[in-house]
Amino acid sequence: DAAPKEDETRADEDALSRTTGIVLLSLFACVTVFVLIASGFSLWFYASKGYVIFEMFWRMGGTVFGGGQVVLPMIYNEVVARGLLSESLFLSGFALVQCLPGPMFNLATFVGTAVFGAQGAVFATLGMFGPGILLMWGLLPFWASIRKNLRVQYFLVGINAAAGGLLNAALYVFIRKSIDSSSTFCIALIAGILNVIYNIPAPITIVLGGITGYIMSIFHIGGL
Repeated sequence: DAAPKEDETRADEDALSRTTGIVLLSLFACVTVFVLIASGFSLWFYASKGYVIFEMFWRMGGTVFGGGQVVLPMIYNEVVARGLLSESLFLSGFALVQCLPGPMFNLATFVGTAVFGAQGAVFATLGMFGPGILLMWGLLPFWASIRKNLRVQYFLVGINAAAGGLLNAALYVFIRKSIDSSSTFCIALIAGILNVIYNIPAPITIVLGGITGYIMSIFHIGGL
């Protein structure tokens, strides 16, 4: 199994030259430095809503490890805590993204749209996906050499452990915010059973939870 993976890595490295990798990494570094300078010196465009969204998601996209649910508490703290988006709308966006194909990073597009319309969607999407794309393709020509380094391997082990901790933080945040009554607890419990034990896909589970909540609200069950 190891040989095919090494062949795939070499093929990927051949597709990108080291010069291209250096250019992509330099572009990431330049944008990051620009964002830090603009934030530190409060340049004239710093207060514009479009830049605020881009800067916010570029920071998150460049520092989050593990992807997926790991980014949720970061987006929540940046967007809801700063008053850019209501908590209820944020949770609705989270549920919507779970029902759609694609990565959890798509939540950035939803948040950008909710805050600043179509322009916000573009700024948020570029900010969230840009760092990862530049870093991934920039490091790819060097990856075979990098991953053989023992220190890098230990570094990646630490990153994986930290990502697990952030997943637990995300779980805590959304349990605390979305399960606030006996009825929502029951819906969450049933959804977990359907997904984990019966392997019902997450989008279907979420839609069923929404239907259940709607029916319970009609009959005033459980305080809904």
